[in-house]
Amino acid sequence: YKDLYGVVPFTERIANEYTRRFLPLLNPDFAKFILDENDRLVAFGLAAPSLSEALKKSGGYMLPFGWVHLIHALRHPKELELYLIAVHPDYQKSGLAALLLNEITASAVKRGIMFAESTLELETNQRVQDLWKSFDAQQHKRRRCYKKDLV
Repeated sequence: YKDLYGVVPFTERIANEYTRRFLPLLNPDFAKFILDENDRLVAFGLAAPSLSEALKKSGGYMLPFGWVHLIHALRHPKELELYLIAVHPDYQKSGLAALLLNEITASAVKRGIMFAESTLELETNQRVQDLWKSFDAQQHKRRRCYKKDLV
């Protein structure tokens, strides 16, 4: 992601912290990895069951019974959150992103999930926009930043 507009690289310490926080939520059905012939990671895709409806039902509280809604959403998801797909620069434009998305989609369909929500993506990132062409995709959110020189 380092070449994408607005991306700020993070340190190994931050990467380890994200791993510690989010690894317990990771469902192996929705985490896909591609290794090269030397067993080096060259691409991966991560998705997870959406917790938004569960959080609404719980009113944002875990106690006394909010956790029940979250556990149910994790075990019986109705919607998937597509977090990220990353491909090493040497392997970009080789179809690996589409392959990862296809594998995640197949896992979702197998579990009866028919809807997915993608995370932020640049409107100008045509490769990402092209991934959605084979889906019945609807853009229903847009987030933009505008800048103006003051001097």
